[in-house]
Amino acid sequence: MSNKHERLADRFADIFIRLNSNETLNTKALAEEYGVCDKTIRRDLTRMECYLPLVRERGVVSLDNSRCFNLTHKEFGELIKLIGIHNLLPNMDIGFLRELIKQKSDGLFQVKGYDYENAIPLQPTIDLLRTAILNNQVVIFNYKDTLRTVMPYKLINHRGCWYAIGLQDNKSDEIKTYRLSKINNIHLIEQSFIINDDIKQKIDDNGGIWFGKEMVSVLIMADEYASGFFVQKQILPNQKIIKVLDNSGLLIQSDVYHQSQLFPMIRSWIPYLTITEPKDWQRDLESGLREYLNLNNFTK
Repeated sequence: MSNKHERLADRFADIFIRLNSNETLNTKALAEEYGVCDKTIRRDLTRMECYLPLVRERGVVSLDNSRCFNLTHKEFGELIKLIGIHNLLPNMDIGFLRELIKQKSDGLFQVKGYDYENAIPLQPTIDLLRTAILNNQVVIFNYKDTLRTVMPYKLINHRGCWYAIGLQDNKSDEIKTYRLSKINNIHLIEQSFIINDDIKQKIDDNGGIWFGKEMVSVLIMADEYASGFFVQKQILPNQKIIKVLDNSGLLIQSDVYHQSQLFPMIRSWIPYLTITEPKDWQRDLESGLREYLNLNNFTK
């Protein structure tokens, strides 16, 4: 991360914490404190207004008390579970998080996660889909040059990107996923739909963006070098360690709908992982690698 972005993140985090502590902040004083111009602080606050109920008048800013949110410890725990960082924080310690946020570039901690896409241009789409989901309302939009009629069930941020999940064209059992950045000309239509509880449960249980008729249980052998990483954290989709092998490796099970859900991660761990079942999946993986290598040799 560049120094410019580090300063921006520090400034945002500090202002957020102070506002959430019910401080009233003077914009000129903020500009002097952070060594930036008034225009920069005003731009920061404009960005924050997308997420926080701010009151701005006569050079001061505060949170709208009627909509102010002070998170309890329980609410804080639910929040960090929602955004997927519950394994990062020891005992969900809000004090630790504040230290993590407020520390400067020479602090003790540094966290590297996903590079999240810029969601600001997506806000109108997110707002419209949120309305549609809350009201069980059908939407239509252009996606990959095709007009789609969709019953939206859920919005999910997966590996830093926003997706909508729902049913398309009244197909009652075919769950589809749509990247929000590729959705164009979206609008609501005067048509509602009835939530299918089985579909909703399937989406909630999946926790990802891949869906199909039924899952495939894939067995993967990890060698001794790789095994420690897979013991420490979930790397593969729906990962389960079946047993420790005699060579100190692991036999791992990963339940997926599509090869595309698993193959990119397997390729990133070559030569330490091998698919043992289904055997044709390992052959497909090797075939794809040979095609890639032959293509590159040809272009050279």
